[in-house]
Amino acid sequence: MTAPDQRRIPDLLVERVFLGEATEEERARVMADPDAADRLRAMPMENARFFMAHPPEEVVPRIEGRVRIDEARRRLAQRNGLLGGLVMVPLAAAALSLFVVTQGPSTGTGTGGGPGVEHTTAKGLSSRLRVYHQTSKGVRRIAPAQVMRKGDRLQLGIIAGDATNGAVFSIDGRGQVTQHFPVDGGGTTLTNGELRIPEAYELDDAPDYERFLLVTGAGPVDVAAVRAAVETLAGSADAREGELALPEGLDQGSFLVRKEER
Repeated sequence: MTAPDQRRIPDLLVERVFLGEATEEERARVMADPDAADRLRAMPMENARFFMAHPPEEVVPRIEGRVRIDEARRRLAQRNGLLGGLVMVPLAAAALSLFVVTQGPSTGTGTGGGPGVEHTTAKGLSSRLRVYHQTSKGVRRIAPAQVMRKGDRLQLGIIAGDATNGAVFSIDGRGQVTQHFPVDGGGTTLTNGELRIPEAYELDDAPDYERFLLVTGAGPVDVAAVRAAVETLAGSADAREGELALPEGLDQGSFLVRKEER
């Protein structure tokens, strides 16, 4: 008889589902296994805890610096005919790769989650939001629940997954609703890979948070119906963490940005 641990679905496969990189067959396999499904649901909270302990703006520069140092050592080793130095770059690059994977989206399959955790309905189209901070030094991706301030400029990216159409709105700490996608009366069609919304969004002085909501479907999305659901949620006590009451067949996810005064 096969030992139970040999039948355990690997963490790497669960992570692929979490990142939206798994096939439909792989995703179905994970969701059908209670242990693997539990590990998948736990990933958003683990991700949020990781970023609280390891802020990207502090960790990534250190890893990149190590990669540059190891690259210089590798070149020196090559010139001197030393093979030992050749292993340094892969090790440092692996560390950077590990951080990038860990920085992946916080997506779950239930209503669960702590601050900033994205969640989707049970249907699960693997679609999700990415949020980028535009600065004078460039653009960097931020983590859920990261603290931002008035005047910070954010750009949104939509990972379509299995969805073909979508809409993005936000609710701020005053209950104000803003539509981010479709843009200027355009369509709701999503593209393969990442669709980066061209217009950046500047945070105003609304307190506490800005919550971005992504609604997707395998078919057309009624933007007016989505807006109505967002406005209803924005006017409730659950605006920060509650779910949208959506028509059948639509998925939802959210990305919370915490705000503080300068």
